[in-house]
Amino acid sequence: MLASEDFRRVAEAAVDDVLRYRPDVATWKGDHRFDDQLPDLSDAGVAAFARVLRQHRAALDEVPLAELTLQDRIDAEILGNNLDRMVFAAEVTRDHEWDLLEHNAADPIFLLMSRDTTPLEQRVAGITARLAALPDFLATARRTVTRAPQVHVETALSQLPGVRNVITTELDRTLAGDSALTSVVTKPRGVALEALEVHQRWLRDLVDSAEGDPRLGADVFARKLSHTLDAAVSAGEVAERARIVLDETSEELYGASRELLDQAVAQLDGLPVAPVHVGADEHVPRGPVLRSQPDLVVVQLLVSGEPFGHVIGL
Repeated sequence: MLASEDFRRVAEAAVDDVLRYRPDVATWKGDHRFDDQLPDLSDAGVAAFARVLRQHRAALDEVPLAELTLQDRIDAEILGNNLDRMVFAAEVTRDHEWDLLEHNAADPIFLLMSRDTTPLEQRVAGITARLAALPDFLATARRTVTRAPQVHVETALSQLPGVRNVITTELDRTLAGDSALTSVVTKPRGVALEALEVHQRWLRDLVDSAEGDPRLGADVFARKLSHTLDAAVSAGEVAERARIVLDETSEELYGASRELLDQAVAQLDGLPVAPVHVGADEHVPRGPVLRSQPDLVVVQLLVSGEPFGHVIGL
C-alpha cells in the first residue's frame, strides 16, 4: 500500500498545480480557488508551466507501478499521458504561439455565469477580477501569437460579438438587476469592452497577412495523436478501423432501410405507381408517385446498395 500512497500524493500535487496554472480549467472542474484569475499564456508563463509538469512527471516515474493496485496503475497511466500531452503542447506544438483559439477570453468568464454552484456574490467577485484581467490577457495574446493561420484569425473575429454578448447581455442576466452587484462590475466591464475594441482592430489588421500553417506535419501529428488517444496507434490504423466501422454501419443501414422501404411499398399497394430508374437495369417495382427530387434521391440510395460513406464523400 506504500506505493499507492506515494502515487496518490504525486497525483494530488500534479493535479493541484495544473489547476493553479490553468484557473479556467479549475473553474470548469468545479475548483473555485482560482476564480479570480486568468491563465498566463505568455511564453514565460507556458515555459514555467511546462517545467512544473516535467517535475511531476519525474516524480510519477519514481513510483513503482508494478506495486500499485490495478485501479491506481490505470490512474497513473492516465496521469502520465496527460502530463506528457500538456508538455507536448507547450514545448513541441507550442499551441500558445499559433492557436488564437487557445487565448479564449469568453469561456473563463461565462463559466462563472452559467454555473450556480457557488453564491452569486462569490461568482461576481470572480467575474469582476477576470474582467479586470482581460486587457492584459488579450495583450499577451497579441504579443505571443506570432504565426496564426488565417482561418484562426477569421474565427477569432467571428467570435468577438459572442464575447461582447457574454460581458453585456449575459452578465446583466446573471446580475438580475441587483444594483449593488452591478455597480461592482461597471468599471471593469467598461475596461474589458475597450480592450475588446483594441483586440478587434488588431485581428482585422492581422487577417490579411496571417500566414501560419495550421497543419502539424505527419511526424508531429502522429505523436500528438498518440497523446490524444492515449494509445500507441497510427493515423493509418485509426483510419482503417473507421472505414471498417463505416462499412459495417452502412450495411446495417442499407438492410434496415431496404426492409422499411419494402414495408412502405406493401402498405401503399394500390396507389398510383411511378417506376423510378435507379441503375443500369433496376427499377422500383411499386410505390407512390414521387413528388420531389429529394424523394427520388432517397429511393435511389435505399435500393442502390451504394455505401453511404461513398455517397457523402468519405
